[in-house]
Amino acid sequence: MIPDFFNAQNYLNTVFQPMAKELPDMNISYVAAVVITGLSVVFLSLVILILFINLLGIFFKRKKKDNNKTSSAMKEQVSAKVETVKSNVSAEKTAAASDDNDEIIAVISAAISALGDADGKTYKVKSVRAVSSKPSRSSWAMAGLQNNTAPF
Repeated sequence: MIPDFFNAQNYLNTVFQPMAKELPDMNISYVAAVVITGLSVVFLSLVILILFINLLGIFFKRKKKDNNKTSSAMKEQVSAKVETVKSNVSAEKTAAASDDNDEIIAVISAAISALGDADGKTYKVKSVRAVSSKPSRSSWAMAGLQNNTAPF
């Protein structure tokens, strides 16, 4: 009593019959060829991706080494200026507390001066003030921040 168009077998025959004519013979050699081709394409693309990433790593390591060479030269300049400033400040000591602050200010000024020499600019220290000793974040927040922003 069910109409013919609700017949499941009739529906399957009408939908899948044209597709069955277009499908090749599914023997074991055809299936193996398709599987081997698919796996080889995937692994070949992975190898190419790995090589590309390694080449990028080599390129950026070279850039970093060049930056380290210039930074080591800057460190030598800064240390020479710091030693000069320290010797000048230590020769003019008058009071212990003010000398420590003066020495710290002199070291900061020498570092800024060396940075300015490397950039070809002149920087000027306008004021120096102490930073609050109370941290703005809790210890747990600082640990999380350090963990999440650590280099790879």
